[in-house]
Amino acid sequence: MTPELVAAVDSAVKQRHARQASRDEIAFTCPKPEGHANRDAHPSARWNRTKAVWHCDVCGAAGGIIALARRLRLPLPERLGHVSRKETGRWTIRDGTGRPVAVKVRLEPGRNGRRKDYVWFHPDGRTPGATGRRALRHGLIQWTGGTLER
Repeated sequence: MTPELVAAVDSAVKQRHARQASRDEIAFTCPKPEGHANRDAHPSARWNRTKAVWHCDVCGAAGGIIALARRLRLPLPERLGHVSRKETGRWTIRDGTGRPVAVKVRLEPGRNGRRKDYVWFHPDGRTPGATGRRALRHGLIQWTGGTLER
């Protein structure tokens, strides 16, 4: 989410019979008028700029800033939401005999606003997609009291 996109959505919402609904929300005509008996003659959707989300109390349409920008037919920046992640740590997990059984990689920044994420790999490079404790549950690694080496 870029400040330019927030400003563009904010401007487009304010052009749709907008009124201040609360301290953080602006009421505006729903971008899905076919879901209303009166084509949303009275603004029933709410835009929260701080949280970058919207919701229509009548038809139930809702979503984040990208969904609203699409409904309002606003141009989206290329690769919106793409954040370059860097590997900041790598650990090899070995069993009791010293054989590598898994590799744990730390990536920063993490997804969904997290500071970091961890991804597990098989020693031969395959990625099962399991992370954290799920890697143990899904049999990616079997803890045998081996060693962790960075």
